[in-house]
Amino acid sequence: PTHLLGHLVAVLRQFAPGFGATVEPALEVPGAAPSDGVLPRMLDDLAALPPFVLALDDYHYLRGRNVHGLMGRLLAGLPPAGQLAIATRADPPLPLGRLRAAGAMFEIRADALRFSEDEAHSLLAFSRIALDPADLSTLVERTEGWPAGIYLAALSLRSEQDPSGFVRRFAGTHRHVTDYLSEEVLR
Repeated sequence: PTHLLGHLVAVLRQFAPGFGATVEPALEVPGAAPSDGVLPRMLDDLAALPPFVLALDDYHYLRGRNVHGLMGRLLAGLPPAGQLAIATRADPPLPLGRLRAAGAMFEIRADALRFSEDEAHSLLAFSRIALDPADLSTLVERTEGWPAGIYLAALSLRSEQDPSGFVRRFAGTHRHVTDYLSEEVLR
């Protein structure tokens, strides 16, 4: 938790010079815990900021009951001008039910991120790719509407002589998809 708070202070300092001046010394105390006054100081500093959104990507990498407990306390004490945006591949162990019930949480799930056939058609048209409706439907089905998957297919379709054959063969083993998965997702 102390390491995480140190990173949050460093990030916020980039946008609010001097942020965390009262927090940082407390973080440097050996064995200091966020409950030793560090989190309240950070919340005071956050309250002094103009409206902000703190975005945490890949939250699923955070581990430990203490870390999630800290984040739960940070959420509970977040000033009205602050918002926390969390991107994660799994529901975090935070008080999501309470946040939902209070109307204090907005969720965007995978279904909302999937492209419809019309959206896929627009993306392909932007890439100057035209597919017949049956092939478009197959491509959206094969990619599960995943925008990056559709875009990766479009990259390959640019040089394809047989777009229908390509769409029938297109799967997660296609070179562009494999490259993307190994470079971005698996890493």
